[in-house]
Amino acid sequence: MQRNAVKIVLENRAQPVLRNYSGLSHFASISVIMMSSSASAWRRLPSALHHRATTYDSTLDSLDIRSPLPFIPSPSTNHPQRCSSVDINTMSQSQQPQLSPLYFAHTGGASLTAGGATAASAELPLEVLHQCLTAYCDWGDLAKLACVQRSWSRVLYDAADYSDDAKWCLAQALFHGSSGLQANPAQAMVLFLQLANVEKDNANNMPLLVPLTNKQQQYQQCFAPAMKQIAACYLTGQGVANVDTAAGMAWLQAAHNNGHDADAAHEVAVIYEYGKHAVETDVVQAAVWFTKAAEAGNMEAMAELGLCYELGCGVEQSDENALEWYTKAANKGHLTSKYSVGEAFEEARGVAQSDEEACLWYYKAAVEGDEDSRRALRRLEAIALIVVPGVRALLDV
Repeated sequence: MQRNAVKIVLENRAQPVLRNYSGLSHFASISVIMMSSSASAWRRLPSALHHRATTYDSTLDSLDIRSPLPFIPSPSTNHPQRCSSVDINTMSQSQQPQLSPLYFAHTGGASLTAGGATAASAELPLEVLHQCLTAYCDWGDLAKLACVQRSWSRVLYDAADYSDDAKWCLAQALFHGSSGLQANPAQAMVLFLQLANVEKDNANNMPLLVPLTNKQQQYQQCFAPAMKQIAACYLTGQGVANVDTAAGMAWLQAAHNNGHDADAAHEVAVIYEYGKHAVETDVVQAAVWFTKAAEAGNMEAMAELGLCYELGCGVEQSDENALEWYTKAANKGHLTSKYSVGEAFEEARGVAQSDEEACLWYYKAAVEGDEDSRRALRRLEAIALIVVPGVRALLDV
């Protein structure tokens, strides 16, 4: 059974709502009013609307559709994301904010207004409202919607509670001032703490490292990216009352020790190495944390640890250990480590001397643009021409 006519007012960026939603077929008559009267804006309407048109008023840029719309597929996955994507394995790429399909049934009200005027002459079906708001709105749109009526006042945070992905996305939007929201690092910090799943000692801001929940003795894992973001807040003073270097370092170390984040260990090592954030330079601690990061698989830490062993900086000098970590880094794709491995073979540091092996490693780095390796190949040109087919083209560049 079809419902009465409905009028939908569209801004240009909202037009894709009509492109995919089969629920509009519930209406016997649909009038589409374009807020832009330009011909190009009109042409961007889905062809399905034009094919179903029985009247066209050029002064209003409107269509009346007397028969039900055919089913039109959902939007492509190539639809631009409004939220910053997070490059982490534990969380999927963030999409538009999501809500339960029955959210608006529970909160009440399903009519929209725009500019003080009613945008629907009949109550929109809940499925249309849900689709429009969750498939095409960003976080800023939901923040505005929260001001429309009291029952929707928590729609922004209800959407964040839909999943950890959504909460992370909202936290990033608040921290950076993106996705239609003004920057609010303090509010973002609240969400980071929730996501970290680690209690904070309010006396000293340190992580207590006790899981917040114990449901059937299944502890939720600490979320290291949020812990690293909390650390950054304390180290820089964003979203917190004051800079707290000790707390920042504690959260960063906990991100590795409890969140198993190799990059966090590398960040700690770099802070100790260069004395960042007013932390006293400590090459021994830097080497300790480079070791933690390298053992956890961080490529940059492997290269740094190789350098530590080569120079005896923070650790006992060892050509063998230096070569081991340079080789691990090189095998993961670290450019300068490939040169360092070649140099070790050429100079017999930690391994038997072999110009042939040296040329092979120099070539691996040279083809990726390393000039030191190219010069080394020219120095060993006679051997390189024998062991590395095609090296002549590289040397002639």
